Amino acid sequence: MAVIGVGETKYSLSRSREGEREYEVTWKIRTDDKDDGPQVIMDSGFLSPIGASWNFGNDSDIWCYCTADLRIRKLQSDDESTFFWTATQLFSNAAIDRCQDQSVDDPLLEPDRIGGGTVKYTKEVTHDRNGDAILTSARELIKGPLVEFDAHKFTVWVEQNVSDLELDVFADMTNKVNENTMWGLGVRQVKLSNATWERKHYGLCNVYYVRTFEFDVDVDTFDRIGLDEGTKVLKGDWEYDANNDLVLPKNWILDAGINPGNQAHLDNPNNYEVYLDSKGNPTSVILDGAGQPWEGTYDPGTVTIEYYKEADFFTLGIPTSF
Repeated sequence: MAVIGVGETKYSLSRSREGEREYEVTWKIRTDDKDDGPQVIMDSGFLSPIGASWNFGNDSDIWCYCTADLRIRKLQSDDESTFFWTATQLFSNAAIDRCQDQSVDDPLLEPDRIGGGTVKYTKEVTHDRNGDAILTSARELIKGPLVEFDAHKFTVWVEQNVSDLELDVFADMTNKVNENTMWGLGVRQVKLSNATWERKHYGLCNVYYVRTFEFDVDVDTFDRIGLDEGTKVLKGDWEYDANNDLVLPKNWILDAGINPGNQAHLDNPNNYEVYLDSKGNPTSVILDGAGQPWEGTYDPGTVTIEYYKEADFFTLGIPTSF
């Protein structure tokens, strides 16, 4: 078996309005075995390898690479000992969807397809850019349209070909957040929000699955932080001076026997009472983060809610980098 180039090479170039260039080179090739087919020519090593830049004689275009596009045709032969073929290859500077350093025939060996974007929504905020609670001059939390701002939710999707769907695995991970650092993002900043899948076939009747995972990203984590506000406080009263006037700055004096440094005391519901205003009416109150009324000279307390459980998404074969 021999594969030999016999000259009569043809070249062509086309260029689009967007500047994408496509070169074609057509080789004339001779073989000496009647049983040779196009696969023999493709695997002979005679043709330009995928990824090679356009460089023939004095012609060079380093930004145009040999693509996987290949067309091989057999020509009419004059005898039974020599056989002629043409092989046409395409070189282009157009972007491709995946790395083509090797041919992938098995769909299970296809690399993951990855993409992403953003979704715009409106978010009601409780703190300004300095981290201070947004309050009225009467120390009340501002709510409604005045504190609603544009926000963006970043998304990442990963599409995989797999032999085992693992529905039970990723169904349990949906609406969970990452327990490990992921794609340069910290713990609890990535949430698996959706998963879709489809059964496909290759060969005669071989089954595989295409599954797509959709992740949301929040660099502030998916934990919610809100103002520490309620209607109850640790039992006590404001400090008054000898003239029965409030001492400034205000100081909440706890009832005897209540120690705010003792977690058991904070966990005991009997140590709390309904907060009353100056006229003795029940009212809501901003707290200091330790069950006592906020007196207004420092940042009020906040409450962090960690609702979403954690999962290791890398067990799904999710790539560690893009």
